[in-house]
Amino acid sequence: MLIRKRIWSGRLNRLSESVRISVIIPTFNEEENIRKLIPWLEANSSPENLLEIVVVDGGSRDNTVDIAEEVGAQVHRSTKSGRAVQLALGGKKAKGEILYFLHADTFPPPRFDEIILNAVRKQNPAGCFQIQFDPSSWALRLFEAFVRFPWMICRGGDQSLYVTRELYSRIGGFNPGLKIMEDLEIIRQIRRESPFHILSQRVITSSRKYQNKGTWRLQMLYAWVHFQYWTGVPNERIFENSKKWVQKDEYE
Repeated sequence: MLIRKRIWSGRLNRLSESVRISVIIPTFNEEENIRKLIPWLEANSSPENLLEIVVVDGGSRDNTVDIAEEVGAQVHRSTKSGRAVQLALGGKKAKGEILYFLHADTFPPPRFDEIILNAVRKQNPAGCFQIQFDPSSWALRLFEAFVRFPWMICRGGDQSLYVTRELYSRIGGFNPGLKIMEDLEIIRQIRRESPFHILSQRVITSSRKYQNKGTWRLQMLYAWVHFQYWTGVPNERIFENSKKWVQKDEYE
C-alpha cells in the first residue's frame, strides 16, 4: 500500500489548479428529480470547478430528456440495457479531469466540487460520500451508520463516485457488459490500483426503493446479490435472480 500511495502521489501532484469536474447522471424516467437536481448542482458548486453535467438517458418515456436539455445539461441517449451501459457512455463523453458519477435521485453536499478536488489533491484519486436517506427511519439510519466503514459490503452507487480520469482510464472504466453490480465492480477495480477514500460528508438520496418494496425485504435482496457476486455467480444469472424479487427499474 505504501508503494502504491507513493506512485499515486507523484501522479496527483501533476494535477493543475484548473482541474475541473464532469458530473455524469444516468437517467430513466426521472423528470421530477432531474428538474431539481441539475439547478441544485449548479447553485451549489463553482463554475470554475464544474465543467459540465452529462445526462445519459436510457430511453425515458417521460420528459426527462427535454427537461435535462432545458436546464442546461449535455444529454446523450443510450439503450435501456442496463445502467452500466449509460455510465460507460457518460465516462466516454465527459471531458473533465475528474469524473463524478451521480444518481438522479441523489443530492451531494453543498460545495461538493471543492470537497472532491481537495480529496484528490490530498492523494485520494477515487472515493465516495457517506449517505443519508430521505425520508429516513431507524432501520435506514442503521444502514447509514455502516457506510463510514471501508468494507466492500457497505459500498453502493447511491453514495456516488468520484474518480480521476487517469485512474478511470487505467482500469478501463465501467464495464458495459454488466447487467447488475456495476458500481461494486468498478470500486473493486479501483481498489486494485489505488486507495479508495470515504469522505466524511453525506449525500442525501431518496429512500423510494425501500418505501416501495419494504426496507428489510430490499436489504435482504442486496445481501443476496452481494453473496452471489462474491461467490462467483455469473453476472447475467445474478441479474435474472434479482428480477424474481423486484423489477430491475425499481432495483436501480
